[in-house]
Amino acid sequence: MVNDSVKYPLFRKYEGNRSYFKITSPKDFTEIQVMGNRFFVHDIRAKTFPDFQLIVDMINLHNNHWIESNATEFELAETKVQESLATVR
Repeated sequence: MVNDSVKYPLFRKYEGNRSYFKITSPKDFTEIQVMGNRFFVHDIRAKTFPDFQLIVDMINLHNNHWIESNATEFELAETKVQESLATVR
């Protein structure tokens, strides 16, 4: 179910700062996953009901699995991804 009152983007993260999420629409989000000093970026487009439900759950902070974040935290994680890529080259 799409909630038209939601203003995108929304930002979420896992407690412990293991993953950061930027929800850009009812169908799309980006996850930056942190594993030690390695980073993985996943761009997800929902195609199945479980994918859509995952996004709804993130938006609603279902079961306190996610916590609210903000653009600054997400952008900091993006910067760290870019820095890690620069050291690989």
